[in-house]
Amino acid sequence: MPTTTMPTTTTDQCDLSCEHSGVLDSDECECTCRPNFYGVTCEKNCFREAVSAARERITYLCERSTLYTAWCARTCNACTAGRRCRNRYRRFCRIFGRRNIIQAVVGFCNDRDGDDCQRLCRRFT
Repeated sequence: MPTTTMPTTTTDQCDLSCEHSGVLDSDECECTCRPNFYGVTCEKNCFREAVSAARERITYLCERSTLYTAWCARTCNACTAGRRCRNRYRRFCRIFGRRNIIQAVVGFCNDRDGDDCQRLCRRFT
């Protein structure tokens, strides 16, 4: 039986482009990111991703609990246009906001395992 071999293709060129001053290793075709950036092309910013996680957590809690929404209307963005609205229990709402922001950032750091976001994660873990 005749044996056929498939030709192998090698590319000497890497089409990857690193963002945020990441350094391209063209031999491995991968980016080495600056501190607090991560992703294939260093496109993700640790701080922005952590803030996004915190917003998602607070939004989730505000949607699930009418108590939070009623007491912390501004924190929960429950104020409608043209209506004056304030946090009824300011101290509680500040603590609610801070605690949940911290918990979201810690969760973000645990998911990332702190590898690319060390500077940010050292503050919270």
